[in-house]
Formats: sequence, structure tokens, C-alpha cells
Amino acid sequence: MSNFLLSIILPVKNEENIIKESIISFHNEIKETLNSENFEFIIILNGCTDKSEEIINPLKEKYKIKLIKLNKSNYGLSLREGILNAKSDFVFILNADIKWDKKYFNWSWSNKSKYAIILGSKRADPTLNFQPIYRKLLSKGLNSILNILFDSVVMDTHGLKLVDLKKTIEIIKNSKMTRGQFDTEFTLKALRGGLDIAEIPIVYQESRKPRNLMITKIFQNIYDLFFLYRIMKKIKYSSNIRYRRFSREDL
Repeated sequence: MSNFLLSIILPVKNEENIIKESIISFHNEIKETLNSENFEFIIILNGCTDKSEEIINPLKEKYKIKLIKLNKSNYGLSLREGILNAKSDFVFILNADIKWDKKYFNWSWSNKSKYAIILGSKRADPTLNFQPIYRKLLSKGLNSILNILFDSVVMDTHGLKLVDLKKTIEIIKNSKMTRGQFDTEFTLKALRGGLDIAEIPIVYQESRKPRNLMITKIFQNIYDLFFLYRIMKKIKYSSNIRYRRFSREDL
């Protein structure tokens, strides 16, 4: 599998205004940390209807981009397709619209052999989360439902992750959820299975204005959480939960 040191999984939905700048910025930051250009981008066009593909195509060779197209938007499926197409042992799940957090990524890469998943948490330190207040409240509400349903210690299962595929690939392949709770499922299964999980506060700052509130998406996520509950109630916790939450001062 390991043709590259790292595969960056980047779902994209209508990001024509920022995608070129994001790819170049992410590439330069990762190159500096790895001291190498031996990494790939797997960009999943997640139901794009704008010019994102036209903008990405001329960049493919220089930035080692594999492009996957989904005709219909489905965040979970885009992650699955990206991960299963990775040609490395480590994948970094990233959002195109977020500004780079050098401190989080550098620490994660230095400690990658110790953990199956290193979560970048926008909820672990609210002072570092620069989302609008309504987005923070919605995220807090959904996470509260998640913690009640799954008795979970994790503060943020949905977002940035450095994932060791040698330890997690079978869990990922066997995950059943799509849409927004796909990564929540494999994170919770890894936790219950006794794999080493770390969670780190990140500076969460978007590089564009937030899109509309999308009430239907909120209800969809709540519905998906209850569907995930039916899956997870069959999976017992390992006797040895291996989870650690760090502060920024620890990095």
C-alpha cells in the first residue's frame, strides 16, 4: 500500500473560490513537516456543480492529485472512496475550507506511530474555535446527543484526523454508515476495540464565510446518529479503553 508517506483525503463541494489556494497552501505546509514531497492528494468532488474540477485539473501532476468524482453529494461516501484509494499507510482527513493548524499537524505526524487515530478537535478548547456562535451551538448539541447515545469520552469525532490504516483499515472497510457519520462510526469502533486514540484541540478557522444553516442536514445528522446507535449497541467496549486528550500546552 505504502507508495507514499501520506495520503491527504480532501472532500470538495463547490469550492471554486478557494480550492487552488488551499491545495497550494496545504502542499507547502505538509512538505515542510515531512521534509519530502512523497505524499499524495486524493480529492473527492462531492457532488460539485461549480468549476472546482476545472481548477484542479491543471494542478494534478504537480501536486500528485488523484481526482474522484461523485455525482451526488455524500460526505461519508467521499471519505470512504478516498481512504480506500490511498496508496500510503497513513491518511490525513482534511477540509478544503479550513486554515492550516501547523502545531496540530506537526505533533500528530511526530506521534503517528503511537496512535491509531489522532483527532483534531474543534470542541476540546472553545477559545480556539472561531466558528459563528450558531455553528458552535449546533455542534455542541449534536455532540451531546452522541455522548448520551454512545457513552463516549470523545469530544469531536467529525473533522480532522490522522489515521493509521495498518491499524484501522478493516474497521473502515466494515463501517456501514454513509453521509456525515461515517467517520464517527469508525472512530467509535476503534475506541471500543481498544485502539489508541488521541484528541487534540485545534485552531478552527474557516477560510471562507460559512454557508447556509441547512436545517435538513441537521435533522439528517440526528437521524443518522440514532441509526448508528443500532449498529453500535451490538459492539461492546474493550476492557482497556486507550484514549488520551491533550491540551495545546502538551504539544
